[in-house]
Formats: sequence, C-alpha cells, structure tokens
Amino acid sequence: MGSVAAYAQQLHENLIDYRAVLERIGSRKLTRGHDCRSYFLALLVSTSRLYMDWLTITTMEREWGEGDAPWTERSRLRARAREAAMRKKVGERLSTLPCWQAFDPMNYFAHENLLRCRQDYVNCLALHLPEIYGEAIRLEADVQEIAGGAKLTPQRLSVLVVGLAHLAHHASHCRYALEILSHEFSWKTYEDGAAWPWSGIP
Repeated sequence: MGSVAAYAQQLHENLIDYRAVLERIGSRKLTRGHDCRSYFLALLVSTSRLYMDWLTITTMEREWGEGDAPWTERSRLRARAREAAMRKKVGERLSTLPCWQAFDPMNYFAHENLLRCRQDYVNCLALHLPEIYGEAIRLEADVQEIAGGAKLTPQRLSVLVVGLAHLAHHASHCRYALEILSHEFSWKTYEDGAAWPWSGIP
C-alpha cells in the first residue's frame, strides 16, 4: 500500500496548494493585466493537478479496494463556513479587479462556452472556485491521515472518490475560463505595462 501513501501525500500537497493560491485573490498586486494573467495561470495549474488526482483514483480504485457507500457522512460545518466566507470574498474581489479593463473576453469559442463578456468569467469562477475550496478543506484531514500511514478503509476510500469527483466536476466547468484568462493574448497592454484604453467590450 506504499503507492497509496505516496498518492495521498501528493494529493494533500495539491489540496493545500489550491487553497493557498485561491486565498491570494485578495492580493493588492492584482492590478495589471500581466499580474492577473499570472494569477489565473497558477489557478489553472492548481485545479488541473486536482483533476489529475481524481483521474488517478478512478483508475486505482479497484486495486485499492471498494468504497462502502456512494456517500459518506463527514463533518461539514467548518468547511461550509470557510467556503461561504471564501465565496463572498471571491465574488467581491473578482467583480472589482482593476485588471479587467485590459482583458478581451472575445475568442473563437466564446459563444460555445458561454463566455462572451467579463461578467460571464466572473460568474463562472465565483461559482466553481469556492466549491473546490470547500471540498479541499473537507478532504484534507482524511488525506493527511492516509499519507501518514492510516489504513485506506472502505469509508476513507469513499470519502476520497466522492470528494474528488465533486471537486473535478467544478474544476472541469471553470477550466476553459482559466485557460483563456491565462493566455497572454487575452490581455491588452502597452509596452510600458499600462492598460489599453477601454475598448467598450462589456
């Protein structure tokens, strides 16, 4: 079961990393297009790692055992409170980022992905990023115990499978938005770093 502990250790690090990245949304440094692009790229990398963690456990679940139930009872009060606080913070901060003036939301797949304007991006991220944050908090204690050598019981396996499936669902829904936001050509800047004059795109 050494591979289980190694997987849990990496997963634990990825959960902590995601929380740390999202919590940086309150940084005063997110003013220029370049700053925001780098931040959204960090979010894309972090959520992608968690999505890969879900893919890994779906391929290894039979080898590691079977969960005892599709849903398990977990202590959610602490996670819910922190998720609610983060949802408020993310929504307010995303709506007021100064760097949005340099962002061009139009791209070849804007209509297919229902991301036609800045507000569409704000709505997408404000919905899904806090959900991932809350699930990361709910998973951390169980994952840390497994990484420390605790037995992967059917109940713990169910916690991981269900929690990561929920997390991956929300990660997949915000992936395209984060991809566009991390693309250099989505941000219009002068050579000296000042934002282009507002183009009129909502």
